[in-house]
Amino acid sequence: MSVLVRLPRSDYRGDAFENVITSGFDLGMARAMAWLSQLAYEDDERKILSVGRDWGLEPIAIFKPLVKSVLPIARTRGLVMCGHGARFVTFCGTDPLVFADWITDLDFALNEQGVHRGFGSAHAAAWPTVSKALEDPQATPVLFGGHSLGGALAVLAAWAAGEELGLAPSATYTFGMPRVGAAQFARKFNQAQGRRTYRLVYGADIVPTVPPPGLAFRHIGRMLPCRRGEHFHPEQLSDDLNDAPAFCEEAAADLRLSFSENAELASDRAAGFSLVLPGPISDHLPRSYCGAFS
Repeated sequence: MSVLVRLPRSDYRGDAFENVITSGFDLGMARAMAWLSQLAYEDDERKILSVGRDWGLEPIAIFKPLVKSVLPIARTRGLVMCGHGARFVTFCGTDPLVFADWITDLDFALNEQGVHRGFGSAHAAAWPTVSKALEDPQATPVLFGGHSLGGALAVLAAWAAGEELGLAPSATYTFGMPRVGAAQFARKFNQAQGRRTYRLVYGADIVPTVPPPGLAFRHIGRMLPCRRGEHFHPEQLSDDLNDAPAFCEEAAADLRLSFSENAELASDRAAGFSLVLPGPISDHLPRSYCGAFS
């Protein structure tokens, strides 16, 4: 993972899990899950454990299984942590410098479950570890979360928890999540968990616009948008289970051009990344989501 998705230890907020509520939508919990999704990107296990202790969390599992996938990823990473009377399962996505390649390529296929084939493969690699970690005999609430591809994996894990383990998640929070599957999957998921699945979208983040609805993909859950430079507000949470934001073919074409011109420069500079990366990618960074909470 590059500097675009990792943070210095000192940048992690020690108060990220203060005054969180595990049931229904809670802005404090959304903030906590954004930070926990950011932590899932870290490579250093000692750093993960240290930050977790600051947040009052203990690890149940830290995983990074190999993935056989059409996506340009070798592993998917995630955490299962417990604390504050709940269990938390979070997944990281891919590095945005890699993620932008397949966004602009638009090479998507569905598996037999009506789920994006690459997301399904990544979920299959992680699920044995996650399901074992959820075999806690104590019936504490379970929340799922993730950024980018990690949001898609959080949705698939939440679905599997209900279907295979009979475990109803208290909530699922996703950040910059792409569409996970086709209309038939979205319909089944929304009937079971849609009202307690919260899909946060920051600024002009292009990832939530893909895969395009024209390829039969549909979003799940309730969307909470936030304008660039502003903060998320709970009153903007949609009451309906909509398919926004729409895909813009022109934006994808512009992104391809801008990214090809600036990606090498961005990858070489830890500072000033937002001045180099195109807006649809800089808005997608996990730190952009963490920074959008007051």
